[in-house]
Amino acid sequence: MRLHREYLLQIIILIACGILVGVSCNKSEYDELPGTLQRFVTEYFPSSDVATYTRTKTDGYVVGMRNGAILTFDADYKWIDLNGNGVPLPQQLIYDQMPDKLYDFLEGLEQTDGVYRVERNNSEYQVLLLDTTLTYDISTQSITYPSLQPVEW
Repeated sequence: MRLHREYLLQIIILIACGILVGVSCNKSEYDELPGTLQRFVTEYFPSSDVATYTRTKTDGYVVGMRNGAILTFDADYKWIDLNGNGVPLPQQLIYDQMPDKLYDFLEGLEQTDGVYRVERNNSEYQVLLLDTTLTYDISTQSITYPSLQPVEW
């Protein structure tokens, strides 16, 4: 009986060590992220692990999530491309990160949970939905949607 208990204890210790090693491996890329990017990932992708993290030639950052999403940030830690790679981006991210007029438009289309990619620059947002792309012009706050003329808000 004593031998059985020792054997069981060794198995439990080995399993615990395996779990700790696995957790520490998943956290290593996350731990390398600058604090601003850690907060972004924690807020919008809390159930996903960081798979990759690289700096770009322009001092930007690319963060690859295990669920397939790729997040690209500029040198000032502002996102420039959020790509779900076939998986919709989190609704909370869309709510928090889109201009109000753009979010309201997406809500009117009932597409706040159907955004697969968003790219932005100084002049516009490009939003990829399942079967179409719409453009939001920052300066005019107009939206161009393929089935509509530009929408003025």
